[in-house]
Amino acid sequence: MEKKIVILIAIALIAVLVIFFNTDILISQITPDHKNTNHERETGQLTAENPNLGQATNVGMSNNTAISLKTMYVTEYSLPNGTGPNGILVDRNGLVWTAGSLSHKLYSLNETSGELRLYQIPGEEEKRADYMVWSMIEDNDGSIWFSQFGSNPLWRFDPNAEKFTRFNELSASPFQMKVDTKRGDIWFTTLRGNTLGVIQKNENSRNDQPNQQYKIHEFPLGNDTYPSGLFLDEDVVWVTELEKNKIAKFEITRDDSNTVSGIKKTVEIPFTNKTHFSLPTDVLASGNGTIWLTEHGISTISEYNMNLQKLIRFPTSQTTFHVATLPFWMRESPDGKGIWFNEHEGGRVGFLDAEKFELTEYELPSHVSGSIIFILNAAQDPHNPNRMWFSEWNADKIAVVDKSVPVLFNIQTDTAKVVLSDSNESQKIAAINFQIINNTAYAKNHMLYFNVSSSMEPAASLVNITAQFFTDFSLANENKLLQEELVLRDESVSPGNYTLGISVRDEMVIKTIFLDLIVTP
Repeated sequence: MEKKIVILIAIALIAVLVIFFNTDILISQITPDHKNTNHERETGQLTAENPNLGQATNVGMSNNTAISLKTMYVTEYSLPNGTGPNGILVDRNGLVWTAGSLSHKLYSLNETSGELRLYQIPGEEEKRADYMVWSMIEDNDGSIWFSQFGSNPLWRFDPNAEKFTRFNELSASPFQMKVDTKRGDIWFTTLRGNTLGVIQKNENSRNDQPNQQYKIHEFPLGNDTYPSGLFLDEDVVWVTELEKNKIAKFEITRDDSNTVSGIKKTVEIPFTNKTHFSLPTDVLASGNGTIWLTEHGISTISEYNMNLQKLIRFPTSQTTFHVATLPFWMRESPDGKGIWFNEHEGGRVGFLDAEKFELTEYELPSHVSGSIIFILNAAQDPHNPNRMWFSEWNADKIAVVDKSVPVLFNIQTDTAKVVLSDSNESQKIAAINFQIINNTAYAKNHMLYFNVSSSMEPAASLVNITAQFFTDFSLANENKLLQEELVLRDESVSPGNYTLGISVRDEMVIKTIFLDLIVTP
C-alpha cells in the first residue's frame, strides 16, 4: 500500500500517523492573523484532592475571545497560540468543546457570550506532539470523554464537578468514539491497538471510586488492521480497517445483564478482488445496503452498493495548492439530507447532498495562498443540522460553517455520461454544456472560476486528459442563467469507469456536479 508523508510544521507525529500524510509537499507553519493575547486570565483555581483522579488544576476564562475571521458561510474563532486543537464536539447545552494537542488543555467555548474556559489536563504540562487528542464525545450523563495518544489514553471530564478521571487500562488510545444513545455504551477503535472496544457504565460501582464506575472491553481485530472509523446501528458496528483497505460489519452479543460479551464479524467489504478501497478512514451505513466511506488515499467520498457490489467515487474539487484533499471523518446530517466531511489537507469542509449528488465545499476565511491548514476533526451541531464545527490544528482555531446561508450561484447540466475512446477518433473529444445559475442580484461583478476533477488519481486531477473551459467570468444582474462549455480531449487515457466533477467557485465556496466518465479501449 502506498504511504505518503507530509512534514507537519516541522513536528514529527508518532509513527502510526504517517499513513495519513503526504511526503510530496513541504508544509510551512502559518501564523494566524489574529490571536488572543490575554487568553489565560485566572478566575479561580481548584486543587486536586487526589492527583490520580485529576481534578481540574487550572480553570481560566477569557473574555476577549472574539471572531477571528468570517465569510458569509464560515466563522473562525481564535484559540491561544500553541493550542493545536483536534478533537471537537458540541454538547447538549450548545457549548463547543475542544482539546489542545499541544497545550494539553481542555477548552469550552460559549458561542453566544464569547467566553472561553480553560481546564489544565492533569499531569500533562510537558508539550509533546505525540499527545494528539483525536476523538471527543459526550455521554448520556453529560460527561465529556476524549482520547489522547501518549501515556494517558482516555479521559473523562465531569463539567459539573470540573473533575478529570483517567483510564489507562486500554491497549492504545481510541482513534474514534461513538455513543450508543439508546444504551449509553461508548464504542471506540484503537488505531495502534488493532481493537474494537466498548465502555459500559457499572451501575453497582460507588461514586467515590470513579475508575470503577465503567467497564472497558476490547476485542482484537487482527494484526495490522488499523481500525479507524466506526458506525453504530442497533446491535451492529461497522468498522474501517485502514491497513487492510476493508470495511467490516460486526454483530454484538450481550449477556443477560446487557453487558457486551463479544463481537462476530459477519460481513467484509470488498467481497471480491474486483473492488479495492484506498485508505478508508470513516464509514456510514444505511438500511438499504448502501455504504458511504471516505477514501483518504484518493480524495473521494465513495458510495458502495452491497447488493450490486458497485462502487461510485465522488472526487473533491481540486485545490489551488494542487494537493490531495484527504477527506477524513464523516458526519451524517441529522435531517438525513446529506453527509458532512472534513478535508484533512484540503483545508475545507464539504457537504454532499446524498439525493442530488451535488457537493458544496466551504473555504476557510484564513486560507492564505501557499499555506495549508489541517482540518483534523469535525462535530455536528445537535441543535442545527445546517451547522458543522471543525478544528484547524495548525492554525490554533475552531470554526463553524452554516449551509443555511444561500450560495450566490449554482451549477447544472443535462449531461449524465461522457464517453472517450483512444481508438475512436470521433470519441477522442467530448464537449459538455453546463449552466451557471445566478441566485442573487448582489452577484454583479462577482468573479467565478471553473475547475474539473476526477476519481483517477489522489489529487483528484485528470490523467492523460486535457480540459478546457471557455473562460472565467463574473455574474451579471441581468443574466440569471449563463452558458458554459467544457471540452475534454483524450490523450491516451487508461480504459475504465471514473467519476468526473465539474466545479464552479468563488473565493468562499465551491459547487460541484458529477458525471460518469467512461473510457473505452
